[in-house]
Amino acid sequence: MNLGRKLDPVEIRGRHITQGQNNVINVPKLTMEDYSEIGHFNVLEGNKPVCLLNNAVVSHHCVLLTTMRTSWGRMDRTAPEGTAEVREGDIIIGPGAYIGPFSTICPGVVIGRNSVVGAGSYITKDLPDYTVIRFKGKKCEVPRIMMKDSTREEEEI
Repeated sequence: MNLGRKLDPVEIRGRHITQGQNNVINVPKLTMEDYSEIGHFNVLEGNKPVCLLNNAVVSHHCVLLTTMRTSWGRMDRTAPEGTAEVREGDIIIGPGAYIGPFSTICPGVVIGRNSVVGAGSYITKDLPDYTVIRFKGKKCEVPRIMMKDSTREEEEI
């Protein structure tokens, strides 16, 4: 998915941005555009940039990982050579998107324009524009896709 944007080397830019307290921001670049917001107690971690486009909101207690390293259940640097899988990628939160509390966004994910990620969701793939996703039971589901004029489709997907 291409939102027509390219990450700038500027760390934080934009007017009327809001950043809550007690956030852990350990990424090389954080780009926040106009009216974007990061709530309290979030973790942004990894070796790649994170970009919040206009009016994007990351709620409270969220985790945005731009780098994940797993080794058959081991998360430390002592994993035997060749057994670790590293996944890296930029995270882009599209204009008007909302990330609900206690959600986790994995590396390389692009959240589309005006999409909503429900509380407690674990997102591993890109979300298209105008999508609502929520955590239900053991997996995420897409209850509906909104139309561009903010009206909803009648049937569930």
